[in-house]
Amino acid sequence: MNYTASHEYEQVEFDFSAPSYLLIPSFLPGFHNIDTKRCNSMSGSAVYLLKGSQDILPEDAVCTSCGAAMHVHSNREIVLSHLRFGNALTQISVVRKRFLCSSCGASHMQHIPYCSEHHRITKELEAYACDLLSFGTYTNKQVAELCGLHQHTIKAIDKRRLESLYVKDGKLIKPTHYARFLGIDEFKLHDGHQYATPIIDMATGHVLWIAQGKKKKVVYDFIEHVGMDWMRHVDAVALGYRLIQTHFDGIVEHGKFQISNGRMEGLNQKIKTMRRHAYGIADDEYLFLKIMDLSRAPYVRNPKSHKVLH
Repeated sequence: MNYTASHEYEQVEFDFSAPSYLLIPSFLPGFHNIDTKRCNSMSGSAVYLLKGSQDILPEDAVCTSCGAAMHVHSNREIVLSHLRFGNALTQISVVRKRFLCSSCGASHMQHIPYCSEHHRITKELEAYACDLLSFGTYTNKQVAELCGLHQHTIKAIDKRRLESLYVKDGKLIKPTHYARFLGIDEFKLHDGHQYATPIIDMATGHVLWIAQGKKKKVVYDFIEHVGMDWMRHVDAVALGYRLIQTHFDGIVEHGKFQISNGRMEGLNQKIKTMRRHAYGIADDEYLFLKIMDLSRAPYVRNPKSHKVLH
């Protein structure tokens, strides 16, 4: 296939029969690439615009309201951001059809199976962004640059990823295991007039609960969340540099349980580093989910040397 793509400053010819081209799966079901153009983005990066058509599925032409056959009423071109190819950004341009039912007047848009449900991007790009975010070594800004997306889009993708891991029915998930020792500390939010309190499993360092407010109220909310049966398995709670028995019968000596505050101090340092790299996260709900995820991230000795992007 030979065709020419016009550019503002140059004429670019594509000859897919030449040895320098690759034929690889697109992972775009039903998409037929019929033209490719190259231009430059506002930042100067090369952008390949892959124009094509989309197969019509049998269910696209059936009315979901009355079951009658539908006909194509109109067409609309949509552009989806797709995976990078080398240093170049790629976009998918496809004509999406609107179907109209002659019997009941209902209409719907053609289903594009590779289109994200939330953004004008492909599912492949969304999955790639989630993979980068799950590493825990890239900032949202870095992921945005690698994916060619806005930071707000990356934040929305990341928040949904975290909610799928740590939220169920609008609440934080309950711990999947019992903890003998809990650590409770607090840190300042935003301008320092508000506080947040995380509760961690001192054995694993995992954040089990985190909420706005100071220790007392947050602890009561946590107990209500996990239940008294879960709490009966806890031997002691470390509050900053103090250690208190969970049965509230007094303060016990630190040496009795040999618990170190290293987990809490380590978490506090991680939070400071994350917020510094993110220039502050105004969305508290997102911040708390990031902290829960951060507490479960594997240790990387030198994050700057982490260059694996697959």
